[in-house]
Amino acid sequence: MSVYRLSDSASDALTRRAGMSSVLVGGAAAVVGIVIAVRNTQPASMWPLAMAIPLLCIAGFFGVRQALRRQRLAWQSFELSLTPEGLHRRMAGYPDVEIRRDEISAIEEGPSGLVVRSRPGGQALLIPKGLVGFDEVRQHLTAHHSIQKPGGDTNRLVSQMLAVVATVGVFAVVFLSTDPRVVVPLALIMLAGAAWTIWAVRRSPDIDERTKRTIWIVLMPALGAVFRALSTLRVE
Repeated sequence: MSVYRLSDSASDALTRRAGMSSVLVGGAAAVVGIVIAVRNTQPASMWPLAMAIPLLCIAGFFGVRQALRRQRLAWQSFELSLTPEGLHRRMAGYPDVEIRRDEISAIEEGPSGLVVRSRPGGQALLIPKGLVGFDEVRQHLTAHHSIQKPGGDTNRLVSQMLAVVATVGVFAVVFLSTDPRVVVPLALIMLAGAAWTIWAVRRSPDIDERTKRTIWIVLMPALGAVFRALSTLRVE
């Protein structure tokens, strides 16, 4: 059995990438939240809002910083075991992932490294390019399976950003519009999206237990949208 770990530079690079995503998503959500709050606040009550916004930004900063610290420790503990029977990944805070050789359905290669996908349950195991001994692992896998080249990280990042922009846009329309014909369908879409996100995150083997416990928080904006839709119906 061969065991492989990430280099320190690879751990730092993966953590920085996660940080950029968090900042972009959090920044977009914060801008929309501030716009909605300002639009629905009376001038006389504006000063409490002006005090709350910096405090929320500071709390968000330290929250992201703490999350990135945990993520860096997780990447530093990344351990891939390669045996004749298959692959086994260990990572602090995450459930172990094991894929037997006869369960591999596809191997994809992109700028970040290899993604090994399994048939039962649809598990996906990322093998970062910063892994010490990456070429050796790649050679072992190509001896038994062909490697596909999907669109890559750029297309994936663009898709994620478009999804974030669409979600923030829908949220903004729900809280800025007063037309129930617009608000009600969008609120239902947000609720369905939140339910799907919770289901996908909680069943994924590649997401840490802390995130699985806190993912229910995505219901809050969705329920807020539902209450907003009900208020527009009452006005109508």
